[in-house]
Amino acid sequence: MKLTLACLLVLALVAGAACTQVTEAPPETDLSPTTPPPATTTPAQAEETTPPATITEEDIEAARQVVFAYWEAFNSYDVDGVLAFLEESWREDRADDIAGEIGQMEMFGVTLEVEEEAEPAITDETVGIKMLVKTPLGAKHYIYYLKEIDGEWKIYFAEEVEE
Repeated sequence: MKLTLACLLVLALVAGAACTQVTEAPPETDLSPTTPPPATTTPAQAEETTPPATITEEDIEAARQVVFAYWEAFNSYDVDGVLAFLEESWREDRADDIAGEIGQMEMFGVTLEVEEEAEPAITDETVGIKMLVKTPLGAKHYIYYLKEIDGEWKIYFAEEVEE
């Protein structure tokens, strides 16, 4: 019984850690309670690039599919697959944690159920998708922030939010 409770506790910790790693609080936004940090560009990059195009319905659907594919890879215990959906700098920050979390999930044979909770929040260049992640110990709410990088939508920030 104690082993089962310990396993469930580990799974809850894995689910929470799998989704977020906040190193600094992002600025306030329309999504409750916070928004992703702004995309960073150098002055030279800003001069070379054209203003971002308005996000289309196709973009929103593509971003949504990235989040679901991210969790499909997580539930398949595919570390490389999960990391492929993350923006490069966030991938580097999260790689070791994700590998450990997936290892724990695989050890206990756990998969997590996810569902979209609200309509996506859109800015000029980002899409925020609010998800419900169900674990063996309960449910948590997360917002995944995505932006298009070289023609592909990537998760560049995620955070747990209170419901």
